[in-house]
Amino acid sequence: MMRPYFAATTLVVGLLLAGLVQPALACRCTDPSVKAAYKRADAVARVHILADMTETDVQVFSTKAHVIKSWKMALPDDITVVTGDDCAYRMTAGEDYILFLSSGGIATYATYQCRGNRKVSDAKHVLKWLNKLRK
Repeated sequence: MMRPYFAATTLVVGLLLAGLVQPALACRCTDPSVKAAYKRADAVARVHILADMTETDVQVFSTKAHVIKSWKMALPDDITVVTGDDCAYRMTAGEDYILFLSSGGIATYATYQCRGNRKVSDAKHVLKWLNKLRK
């Protein structure tokens, strides 16, 4: 016969462990400052996403984007943006973004979460910082 305190202790320990065990989060990070994101990127661009993202490989996605303005290096008018793995940065067709990019080849650039990317509607302070570089 199981003693009542043993059963209660087992139940409490089981509940505590159940509360502590959580699914792993794929991508955990803190967005860098604009200055740090700029320094790490090969190019920074304000882009308009032309098409929905398509999966080109397992957990690798790409989309086409029109470059409205670029900083740090000149970019072609239209580029392919690739993202993927655990830290894929999702973009929606028809939306404008500020993207911190790494060069990936001819007119192809990569970006991920934790790079400082954001929708233009949420990027007032980022645009203010970037536009000071042009003066």
